[in-house]
Amino acid sequence: MCFITETWLHDGISSGVLDPKCEFTVLRKDRTMSKGGGVCALINKCFRIIPVDIHADYDDLEMYCFDLIVSSTRLRFFVLYRAPSYDGETLSYVCKLVKCLSRFHSSKYPNILLGDINFPKLNLINYCGPSDNIHQKFFVFCDSV
Repeated sequence: MCFITETWLHDGISSGVLDPKCEFTVLRKDRTMSKGGGVCALINKCFRIIPVDIHADYDDLEMYCFDLIVSSTRLRFFVLYRAPSYDGETLSYVCKLVKCLSRFHSSKYPNILLGDINFPKLNLINYCGPSDNIHQKFFVFCDSV
């Protein structure tokens, strides 16, 4: 398995370029409104995956969600990217991200968040970080699941 953030992929680049030997299932969410960003997961075809249909309300999030099934174990993966901005729209974006993660996380099996959320001062091991609304919104979510 390989997880990539800031792929810079777009609809002009086929998934075959990423996997010319067709060994992987290529899951991707490209940024559509501007250059850069995007996420991708390359999952070996020996694994069974089930994409999770995220509601269109969250189309602007750079995130792909899927379940991976290995033997009798099921894991839910969220591959995500958040641009490193801290402007007026950042709190709104983080609120939407937390709302989406809260809605689609699984209470039945483990959830794995991978990617780059660009919170370099957020320390989830020691449960500390900046006290601004942006960091705290994400911290509270992580602490609650």
